[in-house]
Amino acid sequence: MLGTRTFLKLETCSPVGSFKTRGAFVAISEWLKSAGGETRSPRRRPRIVTASSGNHGMAVAYAARILSADATVYISEHASPTKIEAIRGQGAAIVRTGRDFDEAKEAGKAYATEGGGWWLEDGKNPDVAVGTGTIGLEIVEDLPEVDEILVPVGSGALIGGIGSAVRSSDADTEITGVQPESAPAMVRSFAAGKPVPTDSCETIADGLASRVPVPEALELMREVTNRMVEVSEEAITFSVRALVEWAHLLAEPASAAALAGALERREELVGKNVVLVITGANIDRAVLLHCLGATSNV
Repeated sequence: MLGTRTFLKLETCSPVGSFKTRGAFVAISEWLKSAGGETRSPRRRPRIVTASSGNHGMAVAYAARILSADATVYISEHASPTKIEAIRGQGAAIVRTGRDFDEAKEAGKAYATEGGGWWLEDGKNPDVAVGTGTIGLEIVEDLPEVDEILVPVGSGALIGGIGSAVRSSDADTEITGVQPESAPAMVRSFAAGKPVPTDSCETIADGLASRVPVPEALELMREVTNRMVEVSEEAITFSVRALVEWAHLLAEPASAAALAGALERREELVGKNVVLVITGANIDRAVLLHCLGATSNV
């Protein structure tokens, strides 16, 4: 279909079904070490506060539970029901507020600032990028001949981490970011060289739905990324179905964006060794059925 040797980097088999576990474990572990005895009071467990569209919240809840901490996750009123239940199943407290992820994030940050716990922001905390960087290290270790890696972009922490790790060992590999046309904040920010918020971010790829770029994530992303590609909702929907039918792989829309980006760039990819980062498998049943039943001209 692409005219390439295409490899899939599967982050779908982690304990929470997405790559987010990597960054959450590193960030929380480092914070617990630096906080020392303060967080080990026998009367009060340390608490992590974060905001998420779903997968990051699951990862923080899981990592906190394993590392003997508590977690509070702020999530929007319109977040995926499947992901909400998964976060709750990991033992985290959930606060539903705001019309989208960015409004939920502002509420969570305010709560943490008022003493609710340690604020962990995906994209801003450098240890999250260190965790995601292990994906890049594994790619170049397993496939030294890789020519291009396509990475779905939400906050930018994933592509920043992967790109930094790859650049440290192979400066020639190209890094391409992929974002939905209907949630293009990081595409526009990448082009402008500064954060460019958008008014809305309505996309089937809820894991990539962010209106307000994080400056730290943008700065790192621009250092290591060759280009950004926008893809349509139709292309993402088609790619979910294509991964099920041709790779026998369940991938949520945010993950399938990597394949959608490769389809957008197929002429430039002919003959290359290409890696698509499949970031997670947490898809609502209704969304999956929609994708499987949709027709497409992609």
